[in-house]
Amino acid sequence: MPANSTVGVEIFGNTSPEPGLEADFARHLSGALIDFVALRFEAPDKADLIIRGELSDYRRRNGIRSQDNQLLEGSVRIEVHADLIARSTGRVLASASQGLWADWATGTPGLQAPGIGEYQARERVMQNVADRLILDLFARTVDEEAEPAD
Repeated sequence: MPANSTVGVEIFGNTSPEPGLEADFARHLSGALIDFVALRFEAPDKADLIIRGELSDYRRRNGIRSQDNQLLEGSVRIEVHADLIARSTGRVLASASQGLWADWATGTPGLQAPGIGEYQARERVMQNVADRLILDLFARTVDEEAEPAD
């Protein structure tokens, strides 16, 4: 891929049971792209390369409860699939899928309000998934370029 290529991120599809997850995930994915890839960021309709994908799952898992039946810990999981596409040809250059859990507990300082633990875990898992997707997509592309032509 030429060093002067541009890359854009489309808003991902969302078939998970969590509405609006794609809008929250977009900022994490764009941030990971800027942090890890030395290509100029561009609007998807103008970029040479496009990242397109889908959030396919969002799950909650409850953990320990107090004697008063208050939730003290839990986990969230997000699953995502992404493709790196050459916009001019529509060819998929690389694909990657990630699914991760993030845990939370209310006994930690700053987690006294209801829902804050899940929110923080959700933010952590979205950032981690976004970083991994970008690294996977572009590592595979670099690996393909390094292979000698037949």
